[in-house]
Amino acid sequence: MQTSTLLLMILIASQLVFAQFSLKMKSKAQEILSGESKSLQGVLAKPKISPHSTRIFSFVRQLEDNRYLYIYNVATRQLTEVAPVRRTEGLEITSEKSKSRSQVFNDQLEWRPVLDRSGRQWFVFISNGAANNHDLYLGHAEGGSYIRLTDDPAIDSYPAWSPDGKSIAFVSARTGNGDLYIIEDVDAVIESGDPGKAKLIQLTQTMNLEISPRWNPNLQSRLLAYAKREDYQGGRIKTFQIRVMDLNGDRSNPLKLTDQASVDYSRPLWDPNDDSRLLYLGQSIEQKSPANLYISRVRWNENKELEATQLQGYNPEVFTEVRLNDTPVMLLTGSNAVLVQKDNQEQRYPLYSVNINRWERGQRRATNYFEELHKAYPYISEYDMKDQALLFATQEGKFFKIFAAEIDGEDIVLFPTSNFVMKNPKGQGGGGVSKPVWIAAGGGALVAGGIIIYLITRPDEIETIGYPPDLTGAGR
Repeated sequence: MQTSTLLLMILIASQLVFAQFSLKMKSKAQEILSGESKSLQGVLAKPKISPHSTRIFSFVRQLEDNRYLYIYNVATRQLTEVAPVRRTEGLEITSEKSKSRSQVFNDQLEWRPVLDRSGRQWFVFISNGAANNHDLYLGHAEGGSYIRLTDDPAIDSYPAWSPDGKSIAFVSARTGNGDLYIIEDVDAVIESGDPGKAKLIQLTQTMNLEISPRWNPNLQSRLLAYAKREDYQGGRIKTFQIRVMDLNGDRSNPLKLTDQASVDYSRPLWDPNDDSRLLYLGQSIEQKSPANLYISRVRWNENKELEATQLQGYNPEVFTEVRLNDTPVMLLTGSNAVLVQKDNQEQRYPLYSVNINRWERGQRRATNYFEELHKAYPYISEYDMKDQALLFATQEGKFFKIFAAEIDGEDIVLFPTSNFVMKNPKGQGGGGVSKPVWIAAGGGALVAGGIIIYLITRPDEIETIGYPPDLTGAGR
């Protein structure tokens, strides 16, 4: 049998297996943590799975006005509080104790996308420490001491790792209402334990606030998307707009992806599988309507300038009425699908998956209601997903809980997330991996000799952001 025929049969077989559902629970979800425990009283929220192990995740516990940050290891059942300032009473904080304490803020944890040389999983988070001063701290999943990265009286927030884990973008009010900064040489800090090894770079200095920096997944693109508040009609209208900065270029002249006074655009999110696609939310301030999900393509043109194309006309709505909670939109790892929650309180905020590839091609079944999960757990507030592991926070009665479920379906595994290792540049062009990769995995596709096999391919013709101008040989 010819190789091409065999590959075709495998692909057809895998499509048949997935044809009946886009997202499906393989089994009943398992309760992981519950607010019924005295040590976990309060609201359990913001579950975030470690990039390198679905058995480890972080979450935030809110009690009164305090936010406590934890890491939980499902395998060892070890619960670790993430706190630069240790409490004498241990992990058990009741409502009465919370009221008598000064305000605690430990939140905004972001996992480092790569491990260090010792195989440790690091993270960055925001803490007010002992002096009620919101700064960036580093820690790792094994616990221990923490490294204070910033030390300034102004508030630091919105940390975001570069895809190689060497830099952290963040927002600081030290030079205005909120400017963008980057901390470089994080590896040197981790290896030495000395925050003085880091290099601090200020990216913007404007009167208006900038928030939510997000790095492009292409290691060589050096692009940073963010939301910036702009003034319209002489300052009478202020709305957030999406900007994209070329860190290798003119930082004072970012690409204006949106520029519409009547709409607040926020929460940019790059597609990890197609680095030219940028998703973001938009909410009309005139109609006070729910937010919608939009998508644009960002590339360098022939003049080595960044340009954006909004797909299917101006401001195409990929999904309408998005719920604006802390995790409104999530791209599923290794997939072209987005997990999103609809802002419909009467229906208890149902979850949907949107296959971006199908939507872009105008195909049927691009948007699918995750009915099975929603009917079983109708009060889901926040969620995270890696591979086939779904973690979600929900409320049952008066208690908040965190559940884990194994998910299957055609909107899950299409191809692995890539770091976009690019070929030797010959002008503008893509940089996908063209050779098929065979892997053994659990759940779905084709069964052969008791082993489940997937064919995963990154074709050369997949659209990417192209080559940064400094890689074409032209320089700047």
